Amino acid sequence: MKIIPRQVFKNFVINFSLYEIKVYSVHPGVVRTPLYKYDFFSNTFVKFFPIALKSPKEGSLTTVYLALEKCENLSNGEYYFDCEVVPHNPLIDNKEVRSQLIEYTKNLFLKIP
Repeated sequence: MKIIPRQVFKNFVINFSLYEIKVYSVHPGVVRTPLYKYDFFSNTFVKFFPIALKSPKEGSLTTVYLALEKCENLSNGEYYFDCEVVPHNPLIDNKEVRSQLIEYTKNLFLKIP
């Protein structure tokens, strides 16, 4: 997963843990949907490698798993793929980088007319 969204999720975990709110990131995999018909590269991949894609049902399994599993069996703030926690980039845990990102983003919003 991209670093910026994961840092935002990490920030949610820190800010909402006091309220016992759990946050999980999910990668559904590459799911077979009509979305790819508008992108030449993706559409070509889908046509030639359909076996590599998941059905919508298969793509939703991790989300359903996280919704139904007991919280004590899950890791708050982690990134899940195929119902398992997967490793993430160490920059996600870097508080200084996360703070810089938040400040940079705030400044971008201040520039919007």
